[in-house]
Amino acid sequence: MKCISPTHSTTYVINQHTWRPKDFNTFSDELNNIKHNKNDNSALLYRGHKSANWKLDSTFIRYFKKEILKIPKFTHPNDYIRNSEEYNNAIAWFYLFKFGILARPSDELEKLSETHGIDSWFELMKIIQQDPREDHPEVKGTNIIDWTKSSDVALYFSNENRNDDGALWICDSSVTGKTLQTIPVGKILDKMKDALKNGKPWGCPLLFCPKKQIKYNRAKHQEAIYISQMDLRYSLDELWNKIEREKNNNELIYMKLILSSGSENDFTDYLLKKGITPDYLFPNK
Repeated sequence: MKCISPTHSTTYVINQHTWRPKDFNTFSDELNNIKHNKNDNSALLYRGHKSANWKLDSTFIRYFKKEILKIPKFTHPNDYIRNSEEYNNAIAWFYLFKFGILARPSDELEKLSETHGIDSWFELMKIIQQDPREDHPEVKGTNIIDWTKSSDVALYFSNENRNDDGALWICDSSVTGKTLQTIPVGKILDKMKDALKNGKPWGCPLLFCPKKQIKYNRAKHQEAIYISQMDLRYSLDELWNKIEREKNNNELIYMKLILSSGSENDFTDYLLKKGITPDYLFPNK
C-alpha cells in the first residue's frame, strides 16, 4: 500500500499504520481512500478485531500466553523473555508437540490427500479455525490467522458484540515478498523441526491458500484466507514492521483503522443492509 494521508482533518493519525476516524461516515471515507490509492498489483486482505488493543496473534499463541505463561492473551511477555532462546524453544517445541503428537490429520483427510491431492495438514488446521469444537480438548489453537478478501466480512468481526473501540486490519499481501506457501504443510512442519534443532528462526509469515481445498460454506461465505504466524514470539504486525524497515521502499504492508466507540449501531445498520449477518457467515452452524 502507498503511504497516504487521511482525507478528513478529523481523522486522528496515531502513527503511519494506525488511524482513528471520527465516526462511521469518516471511517467509510478513509477505507475507500485506502482502497482507491492502492497500487495496481496490491492484494488487500482484511481482519476484524472487536477490541482495538488485541494483537495480531494466532489462537495457539493466545492459548500459550493465557494457559502456560498466565498472562493476558492479548499482551506480550517482556522483551527479556521474548528475545531469549529458551522462550523460543519452549513455545516452538510445544507447538510441534501439538501438531505431531496430539493433533494429526484423520484417516479420512489422509485418504483425500492421496486420492484428490488436498493438503491434509492444512485441512486439519482450517477445520480447527472454522470450528473450534474440532480442536484438541486441552491444547487449543493453530498458528494460522483468518483473514478475508471482503472488508465487509472483516467489519462484522470488528463490530460483533463490541462496546469499545474495534479495529479493522488491512494487509497488502503483495508487499510482503515471496511468502506464499509452496510446499505441503506437513513438510513445512518438518522444516520447522529441523530449523529448531539447528537454532534457526522459522522465518516470515506465510500466506496459506492451496489451490485444492475441501469446500466449506462457512469459509466460502467468509472469503477466508489464512496467514501463518511463523515466528511465534512476535505478532504479525511486529514482523511486518521489520520487513518494511528492511525494504525501505515507502510502502506499507498493513494499516489499522479504529472503529470508534459509540459507532456500533451505525456499523450494524450498514452490515445488515449488505446482508452480512450471522446466518450468512455461519451457515449450518
